[in-house]
Amino acid sequence: MTKVAIKRILGPPVMRDFYKNVDEWHYCKTGSRTDEFIALFFYKGKLIEKVNYLVTLSDVGVMRGSCKKFIKMGNYRVPFKVLEIRMKR
Repeated sequence: MTKVAIKRILGPPVMRDFYKNVDEWHYCKTGSRTDEFIALFFYKGKLIEKVNYLVTLSDVGVMRGSCKKFIKMGNYRVPFKVLEIRMKR
């Protein structure tokens, strides 16, 4: 899928990050004890990987609020395919 197609379905991401030719988009849903996230990875404008991850109260301590504050925390990981692309440069 392309970025345009994803944006049509999910809307704009809450956070975008571009690093070494890979564009990373994050979407999240705030919960009472656990925030749910999806990270989408694009290379040359096409979706190449996705990662679902969670951030719990134990990951953030006493901090609370919008899930936008907790991106790339909890059990977040960068997929191997993305790491390989980034290491090529």
